[in-house]
Amino acid sequence: MTLPHGNRATPRAQRASPGPQPVPADPVEPASTILNTAIAASEGTIRALERIHQYARAGTPVVFVGETGTGKSYFARGLHEASGRRGPFLDVTAGELDPGLALSQLFGHVRGSFTGAVGSRPGLLAEAAGGTLLLDDFHLMKRSLQAMLLRALERRVFHPVGSDRDVPLACRIVVGMSTAPDLLVARRRLLPDLRFRL
Repeated sequence: MTLPHGNRATPRAQRASPGPQPVPADPVEPASTILNTAIAASEGTIRALERIHQYARAGTPVVFVGETGTGKSYFARGLHEASGRRGPFLDVTAGELDPGLALSQLFGHVRGSFTGAVGSRPGLLAEAAGGTLLLDDFHLMKRSLQAMLLRALERRVFHPVGSDRDVPLACRIVVGMSTAPDLLVARRRLLPDLRFRL
């Protein structure tokens, strides 16, 4: 979904109040805190919040498109909170993955799979099991890594580096992009098949 530029939702606590407000007796925040307290300042933001509520309980991947500062991570966390998933919410910037270790960071590895792998380690896909994995700035991810993620999304399983054992893909994939997917495909920054899978 496309996020409106310069009109992100903001928590009620950050919005100036016209007058004194009563102090709530119970400070415990309700479930889905972000979506329950968001204030929409534009029709675009209202539509974005409505679509988040609409897709929250689905298991399908979700794509947030918006410029830096429009709240992609904010909305992705709200989506996770409203989904009812009990697992963690992991927020990862694709461009910050180590180029030499990105495959292991995403899929995990087993002991001895490469030099320095003295033990097995789960990757982000396993760590986010039961929850949501946000891959922000997705267009910065190498196409070879995109191809492996596409395979995992299609088969709903993946292999840690050095292993032939199927590991179920048990997390929801959420992707953040600053440019429209079709334009990224035209620029060869996004695999066409992955664009339609997402």
